[in-house]
Amino acid sequence: MRKLALVLVLAMAVPAMAAVTFTAVDNGSGQLKISYTADPGDAPRGVGLRVTITGATVAPDGVVAVDAAFNTYIDYAASNPGNFNVGDGHPLALATEAGALTEAAADFSISMGVLDETGNQAPAGESADPLIILQLAGDPGTANVTICADTLRGPDSGVVGSVLESNLQAGCIAVDVVITGEEECIDPTHPDYAEWTAVGKPQSWCAPSQCYGDADGLKEVIGKGQFSVGFNDITILLAGFNKPNADANFATWIAADFTRSGEVIGKGTFRVGFNDINILLANFNKAVVPTDCND
Repeated sequence: MRKLALVLVLAMAVPAMAAVTFTAVDNGSGQLKISYTADPGDAPRGVGLRVTITGATVAPDGVVAVDAAFNTYIDYAASNPGNFNVGDGHPLALATEAGALTEAAADFSISMGVLDETGNQAPAGESADPLIILQLAGDPGTANVTICADTLRGPDSGVVGSVLESNLQAGCIAVDVVITGEEECIDPTHPDYAEWTAVGKPQSWCAPSQCYGDADGLKEVIGKGQFSVGFNDITILLAGFNKPNADANFATWIAADFTRSGEVIGKGTFRVGFNDINILLANFNKAVVPTDCND
C-alpha cells in the first residue's frame, strides 16, 4: 500500500533531457498497440497520453496488456484513495478531468507511472513494445486513432512530470485500426468458449499462452533471458487467489484463471485457486511455453 502523494512524487522523479519516441500500430483483431523507445541510458517514469478515436470506443476492460514496469495507475488511485494497492485498477482515465475511466469512451487518457517499491526510484525500460495494447469496439470498418501528449497530466512531451522530450512535441501521431466486428479470439467451437463467455470474454484470455500461466501476455526479463511466465504473472495470480467473482478488481486478475474453470476451495468456488498455481509453477521461467491455448 502506498499513499497517492508518494506515488505522485516518485512518478515525477525522472531523469532529464531524454528523447522518447512513441509509435502506434494496428495490432490486428481490432487492437491498438502503443510502444516507445528511449535514448540509451535514460528512460521515462510515467506517461500521460490523450487518445481520440473516430469510429470506435475503448472500455476499461479493453486493456489487453500493459508493460509491467508501469505498475501504478494514478487516476485509478485518485478515484479509489481509501482502497488502493500498487497494481490495482487500470490505466485509462477521463479525458478532461482527474479520475479513472468507468465506461467505454472515444476520447480518454492513458495515465500510468513506475513505482519502484525497492526505494531505488528505477525508471521503466529504454523501450516498451508494447507499452499498452487496447481492444477497440465498434461497427466493422476503419477506426481513426490520434495520440497526443496529455497536457492535463504532464508536459507536451507526454512523459509525465519531467522535462523529457518526445516526438509528440512535433505533433500528434495517428494510426488506422481495422475493426471487423465479427472475429473473436476464442472460436465458438473451442471447448473453453463457454467459460470465456461466462467471465465476460476477457481480452487477457486471447494471449496464446494464457492457459499455461501467462497472465499478462508479455515477455518478462529475468536475468539474461525473456520468459512468458514470470514474477509479474505470480503477482496477478496472487491478486485473484481465492477471490470471489464480485471482487472489484475481477477484470484485472481473471487472466490468472489458467484452468479456465472454477475450483472448489472450502465451501466456495473460485476462479483462481491451487490448480492455477500448479500450472504457473509448471511453466515458470521456462524457455519455451506452448502457444496453443486458443487453437
